[in-house]
Amino acid sequence: MQDKIVPLVGIIIVCLAAVFLAGCTEEQDGIPPTPTPPPPVPGEVYMFDQTNNGETYDVPLDAEIRIRLPENPTTGYSWQMTITPGLVIENESYQPDDPGGRLVGAGGTRQWILRTVQPGLQTVTGVYA
Repeated sequence: MQDKIVPLVGIIIVCLAAVFLAGCTEEQDGIPPTPTPPPPVPGEVYMFDQTNNGETYDVPLDAEIRIRLPENPTTGYSWQMTITPGLVIENESYQPDDPGGRLVGAGGTRQWILRTVQPGLQTVTGVYA
């Protein structure tokens, strides 16, 4: 009798494993599973602009972050950038849309290059004033 119980228990375990593992590959309610994004890669450059407003991103330590926003300083307005201590601004520049200066009042693009220096939630806030 003992010899028959061991194979029966083994068959039950295999059947239960097959049932549970089969459920791991099916879609729920016809909705495909959400793909897991690849982990951030140190050394990559992360580019952001006004289309990323209000969004959150995973960025590794020592990553370069570039933020480009339209600006027109001839109107008296410019970007005021605030960052948390886990970020540092390495460079800030302005590139006019008309480098020759022939268009009076033409705008351009303000760019900041930041680097992540501390782990955790960091924020960048820009006010155009």
